[in-house]
Amino acid sequence: MSARLSVLMSQRDILARHLLVGNPEPRRENFIGALGRQRAMARTFAARAGLSADDLSPQLTAACFAAFGVGLDHWMLGEDHSIAALHRVLDRAVASLQQGIDLDGAR
Repeated sequence: MSARLSVLMSQRDILARHLLVGNPEPRRENFIGALGRQRAMARTFAARAGLSADDLSPQLTAACFAAFGVGLDHWMLGEDHSIAALHRVLDRAVASLQQGIDLDGAR
């Protein structure tokens, strides 16, 4: 990748970040869309597994996928936008899901 293209991409990322951080409406719309996608994913998982739509298993599975979105948001809002930083953030998200989250212990 050329240095000029890299600078242009970096500037684009900075502008996109400022747009999302400074303007709550796109973030709200994205959040509402994410909830809809999560519910649709849970319904799909339930249908494929032959479970009822209100079963917790497919809902929790879909919520785990949402953890990746939280990780991506964390990476986007952070200072380091390298691929290595993205991998570290997603690794931490997966580790938290595997080990469980202790909210009292996080203080």
